[in-house]
Amino acid sequence: MGSSELETTSPTQQAGSFEKIGFILYLLGFVFALWGVAPRWAAEAKNESTEILLDAPALAEWATALSIPRSELEKRLKTSGVNSLAFSELHLDELVDRGMLVAQSGSEFRLTVKSGALGELDPSEQTELLESINQTPNATYLVFRDSQLASDLKTQLTILYGDGVREALGGRVIVVPIARRDLRTSGMGFEFAAIRNAAESGFMIWLRPENRAGFDAVTLEKLFSLWGTLPAVQGVVFGGGPNEAVGFPVNLEVTTEQLKKLGWKVGYIELSPKAQQKGIETLVRSLPELTVRVMAVSPLHQAKLAPFRVLGMYSLGARERNLRVLYVRPYAVPGRPELDEEFLFSLSQELEKAGPASVFEEGGTPAPGLLLTSVLGFCGALVGLLILIQLDLTPRVWWWGFPLLPVFLGVGASLIGKAVLFRSLLALAVSVAVPTYTFLRFVYPLLLAPGQHRSLLTGLKVLLICSLLSVTAGIYLAALCSDTTFLLGLDRFRGVKLLTLGAPLLILLCFVVKRYTPKQWLSGLQAQIVVYHALIGGGLLLVLGLLYLRSGNQAGGTATDTERTLRVVLDRVLGVRPRFKEFMVAHPALVCLPLFCSMTGFLPSLVLVLLAGIGQAGIIDTFAHVHTPLDVTLIRVFLGVAFGGVVGGLLMSVAKLVEPRVAKVWNDYKNIS
Repeated sequence: MGSSELETTSPTQQAGSFEKIGFILYLLGFVFALWGVAPRWAAEAKNESTEILLDAPALAEWATALSIPRSELEKRLKTSGVNSLAFSELHLDELVDRGMLVAQSGSEFRLTVKSGALGELDPSEQTELLESINQTPNATYLVFRDSQLASDLKTQLTILYGDGVREALGGRVIVVPIARRDLRTSGMGFEFAAIRNAAESGFMIWLRPENRAGFDAVTLEKLFSLWGTLPAVQGVVFGGGPNEAVGFPVNLEVTTEQLKKLGWKVGYIELSPKAQQKGIETLVRSLPELTVRVMAVSPLHQAKLAPFRVLGMYSLGARERNLRVLYVRPYAVPGRPELDEEFLFSLSQELEKAGPASVFEEGGTPAPGLLLTSVLGFCGALVGLLILIQLDLTPRVWWWGFPLLPVFLGVGASLIGKAVLFRSLLALAVSVAVPTYTFLRFVYPLLLAPGQHRSLLTGLKVLLICSLLSVTAGIYLAALCSDTTFLLGLDRFRGVKLLTLGAPLLILLCFVVKRYTPKQWLSGLQAQIVVYHALIGGGLLLVLGLLYLRSGNQAGGTATDTERTLRVVLDRVLGVRPRFKEFMVAHPALVCLPLFCSMTGFLPSLVLVLLAGIGQAGIIDTFAHVHTPLDVTLIRVFLGVAFGGVVGGLLMSVAKLVEPRVAKVWNDYKNIS
C-alpha cells in the first residue's frame, strides 16, 4: 500500500487495513514459533525416564531401624523400583563411630604401641613404629579392623596426600602425614567393597565426591582413573561440606574431560541460586548432554511432612520440572515402617517411567538461529503497533520500520555474545504486549456498552479468545528460550515478576488513557476523593501487593500448609494442577467482567480488569517455566481456562440472582458518598 492510497482513505480504513496486516504477520510468526519449538518437543518426548537414587548411608541406618538384614531390605527395594544407590566419601569421625578404625595422634599411638594394645609385636616392628612416630609426630595413625578397607583407603589417601601416606603392621595401620583435626574436615575416599557388593546385587551406583582446596590436575586425573575401575557407576552428584563441584575453582576443565571420558552423568541439584554448588554451572554448561536435574528433600524438612506430601513433591518434580534423578532418603523411624511403605516403596508407582535417568541428546534442543530470532522479533514487534492503533493513533507508513529494530538488535546481540539476554528480553516484550493488545481489542469494547454484553456466553467467549492469544505469546516465548540450557535450568526467563505485574498495569494504563482525555485526568486529580474511589484504589494496591509476593519461580514458599496439601491432592487427582490464581480468581473475573461493569460502571471494573490481566499474564508465565515439558504446560493452561470458565459461570449465576439488591445498595452508597 503506497502513501498516495493512505491519503485517499479514511483514518478508520487505514487503521483497519494496518491492523489486519499486522495481526496476520503476527500469526505467521506464531507458525514459525511452532516450528522453533518442534525440536524441544521431540527431545522432551525422549527425556522421560526418572531414576530413584537412594542415599547409601541412610540405607544402612534404615536396616538398623527396621531390625532386618540389609540384604533383605535391598531385595525389597529392587522389587519396588529403587535400583540405584548413592555412596558418599567416608569421613574420619564416621569410621570411628562405626568402630571401623581407631584414629590417634603420634603421642597417643606411642602409648598404644608400648602398652601392647596392638598385640605382641616383634622388637623390630615396635622399634620401627616408635621411630616413625618420632619422625612424624604430627601425623595421624589409623588402626583398622578391616584390612580390605585399609587397603582401599590407603590407595585413595596416597593420591590425596602423596607418598607420605604409608602402611605398617602388614596394612593394619595407615599413617597419614597430616594432623587429625585437618583430616576430619574432608572425605577420605569411598568404601570400594560396599560399592562392589551393591553392584553385584544389581544396583546402579552414583558417587558423591568432595572437592578439596588445592586439588591439582594430576590428582584429579588419578582419582577419576581409580574411581573409573568401580563397577556399575552411572554418574556423580557432588557432595561434601564445601558445597563445590570437584575441581572448583581452577581445574573444572579437568573434571569435565574426565567425566566426558568416563561417560558419567552429572547431577545438577535443584537449589536456589544462593545455595547452589560453586562451579557446578560452569561444569554442566560444558556437559549439557550428560547433565540431569536432581531433586532432594532435606532430612529435616522431610521429617516435618506427611509421607503423601513428600511422595507428591517427588512425583510432581519428575512430571513437571524435568527432574530426572530423585535423591531420596527413608524416614527410617523405629517402630514406624508404615511411613516408608507410603512414601519410598510407593514412589516408583507414581512415576510415568522409572529407570536410568534420561538425558537430552547432544544438539537435540539447539538455540534458535539468528534467522528464526529475527522473524519472531519482526512479527512480535508488530503487536506494539497494534496497541498504538487501539489507542486511536493514526498509522503511518514509517511505522513499518519499527519491527526492523529487533532484527538489528538481535544481530548486534549475537555479535557481542548477548544472544540469550536479547532473546529473553524479546520474549518478555512480546509476553507483555500481547495480552495488552488482546484486552484493548476484545475486552475494552465490552466495558463501553456493558448493558449489551451481560450474558455468560459473552464472558466465556472473551475468556477463550484472550487465552488463545496468550498461548500464542507463550509459544513465542518457548521458541525463543528453547535451548538445552533453559531446559536444564542453567538459563532462566528472568522477567517473571515484570511480566506478572507489568502486563496488568500496562492494560490498566491503556484503558484509562483510552477512556479519559487529559482534561478529564486533570479534573479527576483535582476532585475530592470519595470513599468508593479510595476503596477501588486500595483494592488495586492490595491485589498488586499479594501478586508481587506470590509471583516468581520461587513463589511456592509463600503458600500455606493447607494450600500445599490441597496442591498435592489436586496433583494426584488431575495429574496436572491448574494454577489457583487463574482458575479461582483471574479467569472468573474475566468471565464476570461485563456483568460487573454493567452493575458498577467503568472505573470500579478496573479491579476486575487487573485480576483478569493477571490471569492472562499467568498463562504466558506458565510457558516461562521452561523446564516444564510443553505438553504439561498446555494441559495446565487448558484445565485452568476450563475450570475458570466453570467457576466464572457459577459466580455469574449467583451475581444475577442478587443483582437487584446489590445494585440498589451500590447506587445508594455512591449517592451518599
